[in-house]
Amino acid sequence: MATHLSQIISRLSGAEQLTDDDVLALRRGVYEDGKISIAEADGLFELADTVRVKPDEFGEFFMEAMTDFLVRQTLPYGYVDDANATWLITRISTDGVVETMTELRLLVNVLKTAKDSTDRLVSFALAQIKHGVLHGSGVIGRGRSLEAGKITEVDVELLRNIIYACGGDRHIAVSRTEAEVLFDLNDATRGVDNAPQWQDLFVKAIANYLMFLSTYETPDRDEALRRERWLTSRGDLSLGNMLRKVKFKDVMAQLTGRAAEEEAEELDRATSVQNTAVRRAENIDPEEAAWLSSRIGRDGDFDANERALMAFLEAESPFLHISLKPLLDAA
Repeated sequence: MATHLSQIISRLSGAEQLTDDDVLALRRGVYEDGKISIAEADGLFELADTVRVKPDEFGEFFMEAMTDFLVRQTLPYGYVDDANATWLITRISTDGVVETMTELRLLVNVLKTAKDSTDRLVSFALAQIKHGVLHGSGVIGRGRSLEAGKITEVDVELLRNIIYACGGDRHIAVSRTEAEVLFDLNDATRGVDNAPQWQDLFVKAIANYLMFLSTYETPDRDEALRRERWLTSRGDLSLGNMLRKVKFKDVMAQLTGRAAEEEAEELDRATSVQNTAVRRAENIDPEEAAWLSSRIGRDGDFDANERALMAFLEAESPFLHISLKPLLDAA
């Protein structure tokens, strides 16, 4: 008879060390029925927090199991709602700061795995890097070879992973929140010998926010749940049942090739609309120009990263709002 996950956690609670066999038992307990209760999730966190010696395999198991619990267990699958985000933030942070690398990896993995995450979780993840860079504390700040106030190559890679996380805000499109954090970091480390990769990330991510067209909008959690319930309620979706619903004229259109022609025409129309939308998105509009003007050159001077950003926008955007001309001249 299989041992329930809660029994395994209870047996291991208070242990000084976990073995490879213990991790295997935990993995079997989790994936035997594919379900983790909130009490069991709390228990796994307690093991992660209190057991002093753990094999490397535990970190990978813990990240996978908690990601499944948060992202794949409740309907609609793939969404991290406010309740789950609040629970995760409470579990992995002390005074708003993540203290272990295992928990930081979990946070980033949840963002990368989810179809969509609440803005609060994205902002919390970015705040970890900002806090580590500025104050040299937390798991990102601990053991830094450079003093607080410098952006390292590791920081850049973490920022890139969070900003371009598959499930992050607007998917591969950079959000206003993310762009604000990048400007905050750039302002705070002005004149410092940051990692060379920082300028490339800063310029391209800010340009992404200003110019990128998000062509696919993930349905919100309520809409995704409605769709899943609709699919579940559809009775017989067998081939025979679907064929009975096919209209004769549709069959004839397929036979004569009209459907294929119409599909090609529709694709051409959609492509034309898409190209027009992309061109419009690449323009810097008045609202975007006002935001950029409020953020760049705040002290009356432009650093190398800000000058590189303006040069990139001037080269890549087909239309820069007239209000940006003084900034271009100054930069």
